[in-house]
This record gives sequence, structure tokens and C-alpha cells, in this order.
Amino acid sequence: MDNIISDFLFSMMPSGSGIRAINESINIYDNLDSDNSVKRFPSDMFGRLPAKLHFAVGIYCHQGEIGISANLRDYTLSSGDIFMCLRGTIISALSFSADCRTVIFCVSDSSSIEKYISSDTGKFMIAIGIHPLQRSLRESFRAPLASLCRMLRQWQIEPDFEMRSEAFYSSIQTMIALVASSLPSAKSKPDGKDSRAVQLYRRFLDEVSINYKQHRGLKFYADRCCVTSKYLGKVVKDISGRYPADIISDYIILDAKAMLLSGMYSVRRIADELHFPNPSFFCKYFRDAVGCSPLQFRRQKT
Repeated sequence: MDNIISDFLFSMMPSGSGIRAINESINIYDNLDSDNSVKRFPSDMFGRLPAKLHFAVGIYCHQGEIGISANLRDYTLSSGDIFMCLRGTIISALSFSADCRTVIFCVSDSSSIEKYISSDTGKFMIAIGIHPLQRSLRESFRAPLASLCRMLRQWQIEPDFEMRSEAFYSSIQTMIALVASSLPSAKSKPDGKDSRAVQLYRRFLDEVSINYKQHRGLKFYADRCCVTSKYLGKVVKDISGRYPADIISDYIILDAKAMLLSGMYSVRRIADELHFPNPSFFCKYFRDAVGCSPLQFRRQKT
């Protein structure tokens, strides 16, 4: 049996009209001035759904309405709203109104934008955990964000533009600053928060999103991040207010719930997919996290 939830890689993003490759790890799409039908863009961007994203995504709704089902939650974006999610998010549905005009940012991993963000601006990424984040962009910033996207599109095709890289660099910095300023978390974190700790936390999230099926122990992630388990645990708790094991569990339980609700996976197969030694061990893990057995969860939700 094929996987019901397909893996969607950064390299699988469509190419052609409407895409500007800012570099090999950041792509920006938009249809702000496009006459293309909604069927062509942006509805078809994410391939077969449901799909697990292996990159981070930001969606800005400039006009119209966008419906998104992500990680078993429904989101409705109207004009001025921004939706952000990290690698590992399961997108199960996307819908766009006929008049939708949108900008979609795709980032291969958090390290890809390190050079574009200051330590203060970067803190907004802390707010995006296993569940996506939806916020309304400050009204005075909406037209400037759209203008920056239009400029990037023009600069991409401008012949003999020797300062193209510098222009892209400053524009991406400005875009991130506009978005971050609309997020309470960018201001609520203490100004003295060590930027290296924030980078470590983001590295931890990246590693978890890649390896959670095979590795649930803190030592593995500490080794990957080149720090001790004690230090990593302290940083994660200080920044997120949660223990690393709880964050790892979130990713595992999300996959388990999605597979249970699909109706296409037996408990045994879910245990195999998530690399549990046997179904009994998986059922105990699920019950401890959710408060009911996998089959009880399926019956309650279907």
C-alpha cells in the first residue's frame, strides 16, 4: 500500500512563470498581477494532498480568501493575513477564492534565512511550533510587502543588473522585518535573549522535523547540535517553555492522528511507520500523550 500522506520536498516546487528563485534555498511565488486562473496558481503548487512539507512555508493573502487545513486544524485567511508553518507540517487541503491574490514564501530550512535576520527579528520563529501560526499583517505594511514582491519579480529578469544580489538581500531583510513586526512574539521575548540559544533552538526543531520517526531520545539531538543533552534541554525549556521530549512527541502524535483519521492505516502499520518496536508500545505511547487508545481516538473523530 502506498503512503496516504505524500512527502513534498523543496526540490519538488514547480518552476516556470510565477517563480523567482532568490537563491537555492528560498523561493517566492506570487500572482499579484497575474491573469492566470486559480486552477493554475496557486492551487496546484503543493501537489497531491495530503502532503507533509519538508520545508517552511509562509503564505500572505493580499486579496480574497484562502482556506488551509494543516496539522488537523482549519485556518481561513482573508486580506492581510499571514500563515506560517515549519518543516513537517501536514497540509491536507487548500482552497482559494476566485479573486485570490497571494504571495507564497518557501524556505528549505531555518538556516537558509540566518543571514537575513537579526537576533531580535529572528525570535518570531520561536512562536511557530508544531502548529502553524496565523497573524494579520499590519495594514500599513501590506502595500509595501506587495511592492517588494513586484520589485523582486522585475529584478529577476532585469538584464545586466550587477547589484541584483544586494537588492535581493536588502529586500528579503525588509520583508522579514515587516512580517516580524506584526507578531507579538517578536516583542514579548526579552531583549537579552542569547541569539545563539535561539539559533540552537531552531536547529533543534529542524533536526526533530527530520528525524523524529527514528529518534526520540534527547542525546541524539544534542549530538546533532554539538552540545550536551543538559544544555540543549535547558535552552529548549527556557525558550519554548516546554521539554524537548514533549516537542518530539508532538511530531509523532500528529503523524499518528493523521494516519488514524485517514482510515487507511492499521494500528500495526502506524507503529511500523513510526518505528515503534511493536503495536503495544505504540498504543501505550499514544494513550499517555492523548488520553485514549488509538482506536478510541479514531472512533471519536470519525
